Amino acid sequence: MTSTESLAASQDGLLKTILTSAKPLSDPALEVYRRNIEANAVRALQISFPTLEQLVGKRQFASFASAYLHSRLPDSGDWGQWGEHFPAFVAGQKQLTAYPYLADCGKLDWLRHLCERARDQETDIESLTLLSEVDPYALKLELKSCVACLSSDFPVLDIFLAHQESQETAEKHRHAAKEKLAERQGQALLVYRPQWRSQLRSLTVAERTWLQELMSGTSVGGALDQVADLEFDFSTWLPQAMQEGLLYKFTRLDTP
Repeated sequence: MTSTESLAASQDGLLKTILTSAKPLSDPALEVYRRNIEANAVRALQISFPTLEQLVGKRQFASFASAYLHSRLPDSGDWGQWGEHFPAFVAGQKQLTAYPYLADCGKLDWLRHLCERARDQETDIESLTLLSEVDPYALKLELKSCVACLSSDFPVLDIFLAHQESQETAEKHRHAAKEKLAERQGQALLVYRPQWRSQLRSLTVAERTWLQELMSGTSVGGALDQVADLEFDFSTWLPQAMQEGLLYKFTRLDTP
């Protein structure tokens, strides 16, 4: 073990000791340090999971955030990288079993958070020429790293919008969410970033299948085969996807 690794392990050990103590620490400086860490953790999760906080309430959210910190310490100094498993942690609380949609609502918050943190990528316009030069089964379409899909058994988009928009519009989405929850209607949606803020929209079965195939590395031809029996028009989708900032580049499958 190098000296740097040894120091990091020592710091991790100290942090674990400080956070796992159930009683106030005897050293006032360490007690202040612990409270600062807990406050930073709560604030970080508030930033990453704004909808989840609204759903469970500020006080309960802060309690869950503190408990989560004690169970899963951050593995880097960047608080923005910490919290991926928080939605499942919250959904696993016994007092919240009547709200099974919380985990997916939290996942949506996390995907939006990652989307806005993703590096900027300019669409490679020149790569579009490969569409006419390369067999579609030897062609791969890469989406930007900010693009993500979420399929849920719950109306997560309506729930999200009910907590984000004006009172009149929010009420419309709350009503829609209640109806879909009663009818057990789920939603599939796209997370993307045309500029600097993440955006959301619903996905059809065809487009969801298409995007999932592309994300798994399937060739353009292979992905089109998967939506052949669905209502999907590549020639219509392509310009819309470019406008929304979904496309990164086309590459040959044999290109590293």
